[in-house]
Amino acid sequence: MLIYFVLLFFLYFFANQGKKACKNAYVVAFFVLLCIGIFRGENVGTDNGIYYDNYKVTTMNPITWSAFTEFEPGFAWFMAFVKTHIYN
Repeated sequence: MLIYFVLLFFLYFFANQGKKACKNAYVVAFFVLLCIGIFRGENVGTDNGIYYDNYKVTTMNPITWSAFTEFEPGFAWFMAFVKTHIYN
C-alpha cells in the first residue's frame, strides 16, 4: 500500500514542474504499476466476491457490517455510507 502513496506524492510533486516533467512522471508511474501487476501473486485479489457479498447486505446498522468476513469499522462505515447516501 505504501508504494501507492509514494507514487501519488511523486505524481503530485512533478505535476507542478512543467509539462515535460509531468509526462515523464506519468511514464515512470505507469511502469512501476505495471511491474507491481506483473510480479504480484496468483491469489492476490481473489477475495472480491466476499467484498461484494458484504456490500449487498450492508446498511447503516452496524450488525450488518461484517456478515461474511470481518472488516475494519472505518471501512465498513464508509461502505454503508456510500451505499446508503450516494447510491440510493
